[in-house]
Formats: sequence, C-alpha cells, structure tokens
Amino acid sequence: MRRASIAFLCICLLASLAAAGDAPPDFSGYWQLDPAASQVAPTTEMAWLRVEHAGSTLVATLRVFPTGQAEEN
Repeated sequence: MRRASIAFLCICLLASLAAAGDAPPDFSGYWQLDPAASQVAPTTEMAWLRVEHAGSTLVATLRVFPTGQAEEN
C-alpha cells in the first residue's frame, strides 16, 4: 500500500511539472514606484519600469524622475 501511495504522489508531481511547462513565462508589464513602500534617494520623486518580453528578447526601460520634474506625457 505504501509503495502505491508513493508511486501515486510521484505521478502527481510529474504531471504538475509537465502542466507548468506548457506556457512560456511572459514578464511584460509596467511597474510604478510606490514611494511610501520604498527607500529611495530624497532627490527621487517618481520612477517606473516597463518590460517588453517576446520570445527570447527582453527589453527593460527604466525612467527616474528627480524631485520637481514631472513626467511629460
């Protein structure tokens, strides 16, 4: 009985690993600094990071805005 239980757990583990590998990861997204939850230099007012991920290409763009300089849209 114990051997059957271990075999069942191994099969479940292998199945979950196979299912997790179906979709490749996509790290694309936009992140904005939360000044209340971050430790940044007092001269930094705002920062954001944009990540573009396609296949094996990853492009990260970081913008940091000094105090008193608003982001231009």
